[in-house]
Amino acid sequence: MSEKIVFLGTGTPILNLEREGPAIAIQTENNIYLFDAGRGVVRRLVQSKLPWKEITNIFLTHLHSDHTVGLTDFIYTTGVVGRFNPLKIYGPSGTIDMISHLKQAFSEDVRIRVEGLERGKERAYQITPHEVSQEKQWPEYFYKDSEISVSAFPVLHGDWECFGYRIETKDNVIVLSGDTAPTSSLIEASRGCDVLIHEVYYALGFSKLENPWNYFPTHHTSGIELGEIAAEVQPRILAFNHQLFCDGSKEDITKEIRQNFTGKVISAQDLDVIELE
Repeated sequence: MSEKIVFLGTGTPILNLEREGPAIAIQTENNIYLFDAGRGVVRRLVQSKLPWKEITNIFLTHLHSDHTVGLTDFIYTTGVVGRFNPLKIYGPSGTIDMISHLKQAFSEDVRIRVEGLERGKERAYQITPHEVSQEKQWPEYFYKDSEISVSAFPVLHGDWECFGYRIETKDNVIVLSGDTAPTSSLIEASRGCDVLIHEVYYALGFSKLENPWNYFPTHHTSGIELGEIAAEVQPRILAFNHQLFCDGSKEDITKEIRQNFTGKVISAQDLDVIELE
């Protein structure tokens, strides 16, 4: 079976019925791995027909709510309806506290489901959080199994500790930017990768906003900047997600990227799939 990248959510905090919150699944021959867990992640997993019951590892780029609000749904909904394996969750500083608070908030629900007439599986609610900041960072791996190796590199997203991830499978290298302004750490970790998945905003549209918000250019990457990054990195495929349109369109963002990058470009939509050989 070929390796797959499935875009479960390509949106932002801006509500859009066609775009759920950020979430990406990578499927290998025997496993499936989840990166970020924005709103709607469980719904999209079901729609994708991926074997979501097999997910045991979740990687969070940072703890902004649009990247994590679906985590509760994944843990406590799938734990009721057929996911029986414990979970390991990797993320930045604060991940351990977040999981501790979630466990506390849902402790009575879990107790009744496990001890009551449902006879739920206690192991489905066993969650082990790991903080990537305390682990080895790129070029060393902090996670490795028989199918993938994952390394983390810091990116620039304001006051948040935020990571991008470099995922090496048996045949491909996939890089996820996380939310970030342009940063040299991402360029170094991405050189020659097969797929670069990067966030983006529409620069021209932003410049025309009546009251432009300085947050975008200091915390995110414009289409023009992303084209420059891709021209230096030279991925086989550039896929952009977490798209901030600023009254523009995916075609407008693509035009900005094309000012500097002539390779293959994909504007990711929810439930899009990239199949890799």
